[in-house]
Amino acid sequence: MGLEKLEFHINAWLTDKALQKCSLEAHGLWINIICLMGKSPEKGKLLHRNKNIITESEIHILINKPKDIVETILQELITNKVLKIDDNGVFYSKKLLEINDKKKQPKQPYYTDSMDYYFEWYEKRFKIKPRILATDGKALKLILNHLSTLENEKFSTLALFKIILDNWDILDVYLIRGINLSQINQNINQILKCFKNGREKLTSTTKYKSASDANKDELTDMAKQSERNLQGTQN
Repeated sequence: MGLEKLEFHINAWLTDKALQKCSLEAHGLWINIICLMGKSPEKGKLLHRNKNIITESEIHILINKPKDIVETILQELITNKVLKIDDNGVFYSKKLLEINDKKKQPKQPYYTDSMDYYFEWYEKRFKIKPRILATDGKALKLILNHLSTLENEKFSTLALFKIILDNWDILDVYLIRGINLSQINQNINQILKCFKNGREKLTSTTKYKSASDANKDELTDMAKQSERNLQGTQN
C-alpha cells in the first residue's frame, strides 16, 4: 500500500473558533477523525472504503480507544458543530468538504501558457525576467476570465492575450508603462478601448507573429464586445 498523505491546514486548525471551544481530548479525537476522513473515498466524510457509513459505534474500534470515552468526546465535537451529520447519517467536516471541492475545480484554462508567454514577452522586451507576485497570478486569471467572454472561433482566449502583448506599443503612453500583470488587469478596459479607437498602425516589438495588421478588425470587435459586456453589467 502506498504512503497515504493528509493535507493539514495549520492556520485553519489554530483559528477554528468551534474547535477552540472543545477540550484537549476533543482535539485529539478530532485529528483521528480527520485522518479517517482522509482515507475515505469521499474526502471529508466518514465512510468505509466501500462507501458504507462509519457509525458512531465503529469509531472507537477504528482508532483503538475505549468506547465510552470516544462516544462522550464525540458528542462534544457534535455539540460544538465541529463534526456534523448529514441527512443520511454520515459524519462530515464542512471545511474538509470545501477544501476537497476546491481541488476538484478545473484549473484556469490557458493560465500556464499565458504566464509562459508573458515571461517570454517581458524578458524579450526588457532583457530581464519579471518578478511575479501572488497578486499578479490572480490578476492574470482575471484577465483571462474577461478575455474568455470575447473569444470566438477564430481567436481563443490565449490568442487574444498574445495579441494584446504583441501590439503593446500601439497603446497610450500611460498604458504602455503599466507592464505588470496587476496593472494590465486594472487597465484592461482602457487597453481594449485603444484598439477600438482605431489606431492605424499595429506593430509587434517581439519575435511573435500572432498579431499583425490583419488582426486590427478583430481587436476592434473584441473591444466593442468588452464594452457591451461592461454596459450590460451596469444596467
